[in-house]
Amino acid sequence: MKKNRFTLLMNDRNPPKKRNYFNLIIGLAFSGYGSYRIFTYYNGAEYSNFRLIIAIGFITLGAVDLYKFFRPGN
Repeated sequence: MKKNRFTLLMNDRNPPKKRNYFNLIIGLAFSGYGSYRIFTYYNGAEYSNFRLIIAIGFITLGAVDLYKFFRPGN
């Protein structure tokens, strides 16, 4: 396929994407907070079911943010 002048100009204007370190920080913080809540629950703290669901949600959101940071192609 022959590249035209417009394609060459567009490639110069769109540099490769940089990693978003905010995703890394938020991912680690969410995963850490959720893990801490689950850890304290298993060590005897009495939490309601709602708080456990929120802790699992934090871990899930942290995993999603970490995936966004480390996924190939960035």
